[in-house]
Amino acid sequence: MPLQLSKQKISPYTVAYALLAFIVAICTGILLYTHSRVDTVYAANATNFNHTKIISDFVFTNNSSMSAGDIQSFLDQKNSVCLRNYTGLALIDANNNGQVEDWTQSERYGGASGTQQMSAAQLIKAASDIYGINPQVLIVTLQKEQGLITRSDCPQWRYNTAFGFGCPDTAPCDQSAYGFTRQLDNAAYHFKNYMTGRDAMGNTVYATYKTGTYNILWSPTTSCGSSRFTIENKPTASLYTYTPYRPNQAALNAGYGTGDNCSAYGNRNFYLYFNDWFGSTDGYTIDARILTKYEQTNNLGSTSMSTVCGIKDGGCYHHFSNGSVYWSQNTGAQRIGGGIKSYWNKQGAEWSKLGYPVSDETYFTGGAKQEFQGGIVFWLGSDSTISVIYDVVNPTMNMVCGIRDNGCYQHFSNGSIYWSQKSGAQRIGGGIKSYWDGQGSEWGKLGYPTSGELYHNGGARQTFQGGVVYWDNASGAAKEFNNLGTPSMSVACGIKNNGCYQHFSNASVYWSTASGMWRIGGGIKNHWNKQGSEWGKLGYPTSGETYFTGGAKQEFQGGVVLWIAATNQTVEITNANILARYEQSDNLGGSSTSTECAIRDNGCYQHFSNGSIYWSQKSGAQRIGGGIKSYWDGQGSEWGKLGYPTSGETYFTGGAKQEFQGGTLTWTEASNTVAATYR
Repeated sequence: MPLQLSKQKISPYTVAYALLAFIVAICTGILLYTHSRVDTVYAANATNFNHTKIISDFVFTNNSSMSAGDIQSFLDQKNSVCLRNYTGLALIDANNNGQVEDWTQSERYGGASGTQQMSAAQLIKAASDIYGINPQVLIVTLQKEQGLITRSDCPQWRYNTAFGFGCPDTAPCDQSAYGFTRQLDNAAYHFKNYMTGRDAMGNTVYATYKTGTYNILWSPTTSCGSSRFTIENKPTASLYTYTPYRPNQAALNAGYGTGDNCSAYGNRNFYLYFNDWFGSTDGYTIDARILTKYEQTNNLGSTSMSTVCGIKDGGCYHHFSNGSVYWSQNTGAQRIGGGIKSYWNKQGAEWSKLGYPVSDETYFTGGAKQEFQGGIVFWLGSDSTISVIYDVVNPTMNMVCGIRDNGCYQHFSNGSIYWSQKSGAQRIGGGIKSYWDGQGSEWGKLGYPTSGELYHNGGARQTFQGGVVYWDNASGAAKEFNNLGTPSMSVACGIKNNGCYQHFSNASVYWSTASGMWRIGGGIKNHWNKQGSEWGKLGYPTSGETYFTGGAKQEFQGGVVLWIAATNQTVEITNANILARYEQSDNLGGSSTSTECAIRDNGCYQHFSNGSIYWSQKSGAQRIGGGIKSYWDGQGSEWGKLGYPTSGETYFTGGAKQEFQGGTLTWTEASNTVAATYR
């Protein structure tokens, strides 16, 4: 039984008196201890008691082993007459600093009002959480000190001295330490701080024993002697400071019974009750490197396994109820859990491309992220979606949030990651990022990236909220395409001249080394597809669509395609001279033929719905139509005496005329006749 004084504010006379009693007790070895027996059949074997390590670090400090509800269920199961319906002044750590708040100069319990109540289960859990001690340790201590878990008689003095604080053999109990809540608070406080030597506020806490080698008495009877051994861990040192006797062989052989005149039972009974009620005090073996992470991490919970080692790169892992810890030589020990761990497991865990985690989870508004050897995983809390960024290394800054749409970003040595609720987390770097930055980054019309960079022959592309940016390695330039819509496929390569393409809901993008990257869609694309797309005589597009009043045009390796909005017709022109004349002419309409060449003087022509254009080197490209063209055709067209037209039609009142290489044709409207004048 402990002789530590309460940490409450008590009078100097009480402190001096208690200290004197404590010194006398230490010197004489007549420290009070208790042994509570109950008539129950137990399975624990006291001869397995390890005096050098009574309980493991993890088990002793596992404050998440039981909830308040679990503790209440345990008290009900044990039919704990003294505690299952007990209520007392509340324990509250108002400042969340590992210390019960001093509400007034004289009272620290019951909250600010001094009257707030908690059940015994709630009190035990509160002390456990405030001081980081396993609630099972506190339950067992209650039993071994006063038998309050199982006994049926519950006089007030047992509550007042529930944990034995301030009750030395040589003097009356210190009444300032009375009370169930105060006793519980002191027990948990000292259990925790015996191990550290200081409390949460930096105050020194005296401990008789620490890890190391000591002579420890067999019992309060000093003539029984002592044994010298090494205390292996801090929790065991804390228990010996609390109850400073080692049970002798007679005590161990007796189980819960009585040994001989030199037997002490406090630590033996702690061991027996704990093993019978909650399992091994050794718990499960936890690798020291993982245990350090566990102690640094809040709320990992309990475990039902020992650490497993020998996985990838000689690593280790340990699963807990609220997450896992993975360790390797290169990454250290890192916590992983929740949706990120579920995704990682599906990818093959440490054996996957991601490898081991190299950080714990970092939380931000809307989600969380975790870094791995091979990349970063983002988890979006609203719909539990996952974004994975591979091949980013060496962060050059911490993550920054609060940019557009409450997004976040982080720069790395080989790229950056940008995240928003709508776009997810995406990697961006190189020439595409330089272009994007120049357009205003996430604040520009492109908005956030909605995909990572996708690489293909000769370049890369990346989709954004407001469009797509392509990077051409050959030219070292980026091109932006808007209104493509959503991708309907991945980039496909290996077409004509080892080119690539990708279809979107509103258009497509085609690329080749010679032509570059260009958007194509609508009626022009439909026409191009009918002509054999890149394999046809038009070849790849060499420009984007250019819009003009009434339509649009797009250039290709083999010509130009125009789209007429009024008639929804397309015009394919493969001769630049004919194209120039077409663009200068009004209302020629769609083409009824493709461009035809290899006629007289290596000329070319093309018929349209409202006329034709003929071209030769000497005559240039000229429009011809109506009655004049009909007459000219009857004379052998370009092969006749008139040759090629050298001008367009000139209109005058009552008719029109047109010049040719061999003469002039005049059309009279009234008679609808044509007259020829030859040179």
